[in-house]
Amino acid sequence: MVPSADFDRVLDPAYLGDLSSRSLDEIRGLREDSTRVAEKVSYLRRLVHARTDIVLGEIRRRAAGGSRVDLGVLVDELNVVLGDKVQSPGHERMVSPSPPPNVDEVTAEFDAALGHQLAELPDLSDEEIRSLADRLAELDRDLSPKRRAVFDKVDALGQELTRRYRSGDATVDSVLR
Repeated sequence: MVPSADFDRVLDPAYLGDLSSRSLDEIRGLREDSTRVAEKVSYLRRLVHARTDIVLGEIRRRAAGGSRVDLGVLVDELNVVLGDKVQSPGHERMVSPSPPPNVDEVTAEFDAALGHQLAELPDLSDEEIRSLADRLAELDRDLSPKRRAVFDKVDALGQELTRRYRSGDATVDSVLR
């Protein structure tokens, strides 16, 4: 998961400070740092949404009379479960589709926080699956405002770079470096 230290650092009100007094190098560094955190939380949120779709698909399948199945059948059904979720509605941000550099760490922490691996899904009771769906929904509710707040920091830094370029305080080359 995105370490709380990353959130705490980027979301601290003092993180941006007085942008007009910061150097271009400082602003670019802050933008790179906050963008890395935003990409981590966006990746984590995509994990939450994909797993939510899989868990809800299993709940629907069982509710329709399907019995517990082995993992192979579940994997075979993934294209149906995830097929209409190629892009979320209202997606207004372009984020890197690549996983973060520490993807194994992020995924391991994510799985540990949930308490279940998807590989266990066929063995879970209906009640355990509903509980897992509830935990995923809670995680999404927790992540969404944090993600928005991190992107607000990224936006503020981009706006300051734009302001400097428009005012003549910076050149395109110095802003894009």
